[in-house]
Amino acid sequence: MTELGITPLRRLTTALSAAISSDEVAAAILHHALLELGALTVSLWLIDNESSSLIYAGGAGDVPAGVERFASIPLGADLPGTVVVSTREPIVYGSTDERNRRWPTLASIPSSTKASVVLPLEARNEIIGCLSVGFDDDRVIDGDELAQLLTAADQCALALDRAQLFDRERRARETLEFLAEATRLMVSALDPLDVLDQLLSHAVPLMADWCSVFVHVDGLLHRTATKISDESELAERILAEAPAIAVTSDAPIARAWRTGREEHIIEPSRALINDLFGTTAGEVRDLGWRDVVVCPIVARGKRLGVITFAFTTSNRRYTTELRMAATGLAARAGVALGVAERFERERTTAATLVAAVMPDRLPVIDGWSIVARHLPSGDAVCGDWYDVSPLPDGQLLVGVGDAAGHGLAAATLMAELRNAARGIGFAGHPPAELLGGLSALVAQSSLDSFATAAYGRIDPTTGSGSWAAAGHLPLLLLPVDGPPAYIDVPSSPPLGVGGTATNHSIDLRPGDMLLLYTDGLIERRHEHIDRGLARLQSVAAAPVANAAELADRIVADLCQDLADDCCVLILYRNLESRNERPTSWVSKAESS
Repeated sequence: MTELGITPLRRLTTALSAAISSDEVAAAILHHALLELGALTVSLWLIDNESSSLIYAGGAGDVPAGVERFASIPLGADLPGTVVVSTREPIVYGSTDERNRRWPTLASIPSSTKASVVLPLEARNEIIGCLSVGFDDDRVIDGDELAQLLTAADQCALALDRAQLFDRERRARETLEFLAEATRLMVSALDPLDVLDQLLSHAVPLMADWCSVFVHVDGLLHRTATKISDESELAERILAEAPAIAVTSDAPIARAWRTGREEHIIEPSRALINDLFGTTAGEVRDLGWRDVVVCPIVARGKRLGVITFAFTTSNRRYTTELRMAATGLAARAGVALGVAERFERERTTAATLVAAVMPDRLPVIDGWSIVARHLPSGDAVCGDWYDVSPLPDGQLLVGVGDAAGHGLAAATLMAELRNAARGIGFAGHPPAELLGGLSALVAQSSLDSFATAAYGRIDPTTGSGSWAAAGHLPLLLLPVDGPPAYIDVPSSPPLGVGGTATNHSIDLRPGDMLLLYTDGLIERRHEHIDRGLARLQSVAAAPVANAAELADRIVADLCQDLADDCCVLILYRNLESRNERPTSWVSKAESS
């Protein structure tokens, strides 16, 4: 055997001191130990406390062909490496025959080495692994040589311990950065279901190789989102298949949901993989899943579903840091699903409220055509409203309004104001007093909001009447003998802000149209409102046959990209001779 001596030890120490990560230290150990010791092969095993196993970390030289069989060895196994880490004493055997006598289970394993030394790696009074050095001949290793080998092993252990500390700090920092980014994604998306997709895209492949979310609905867990790093045809087929899983089944997904506890499966069977990822693909084992983890998704104490992670690459194991990342991601998915659930519950409630409050039909008034279009920006839930109601004195109560915001709060305020307006109107109060009553109602409301509205009373026999506005946009008059023009009169502040509305007279002649609307029709982000008003005026100037055609054109031209709710109400006093507007009418600008 080559004498190790001071100079080789110094070279080994220098190489180890330059290495930073565990991988770099392992590479330095394997390379320099092989050179300095004159060995045929050097192998490194490290203890994995997570799995209570001895993990093969790499080898150099003539590595035995069957070493992959010992990539992960339970610490309780009766093998040279596990005995060394258990006793903290080196094992030496001078020939393959001696090895086979002492460990018969290795007799069938071919080996290019003969004499071998297995050395414990110990740092800070803790055993961290072992180093196996094999030689190409039978030999007797004396005490001096063993002492030199142990000195070299001590140098390796100290370097590995330092590198592992560095790796743990780096992984902890990366985990915190991963979760910080996940939090940023969670709060940046408006749609909670989009959050899930972004969280999974963040997790794959940075954290895991496969990731799926299952949501509980009526006793079944439905796969709602999946991200994979594999782009094979098989992976695409797995993504296309998504059978629901009963929460009463014995699948790990169902157990994790029932118990609220994490499930960790090492080298899962084909059946388990089918359950875990909600697929029936027969060749799933070809994808090489090695570790699979299922984490329950809980929000405010309620179990909403589960999130599954699969690890396929050999250099990724389910460590403490990955467990922290997995549970942290599951918590953020819980927040997203909780928001989605509350949003859906609120949306359903608000949609029901809107459907109950908004008229299912408009009144039929002799000599008039009345049409309306109501386009919420999100799923039939909004704060915009319109109303046309015959009053006891024969007049028509006509109005539009816009409760600020969206969702249940806006729909609730809208319902209160619309019903209150009817009551005040039926009591015979003029429009300005009606708006004053609505403003007082908003000011006293617990909803902490405001609204705008325009209301009028019109005599359908004469076409004359009065109207008032509170913070609302001007009405658009389409006269029978001229171009569209806004009725530009002062408006009081919005409802709930204060101020007093003023009544203004109005007179609609046969052939005139009056257009009432809400701000979603004309307002655009980063654009002055005057441009929106001009746009509506231009659309309304084009010839139309009747009020319905005008309403449809306005919707088609101005309500395609809804960032806000839209409401349009058109009153058309028919011509005495026919119920149509002259199609030959054009604006003065067009005729010139």
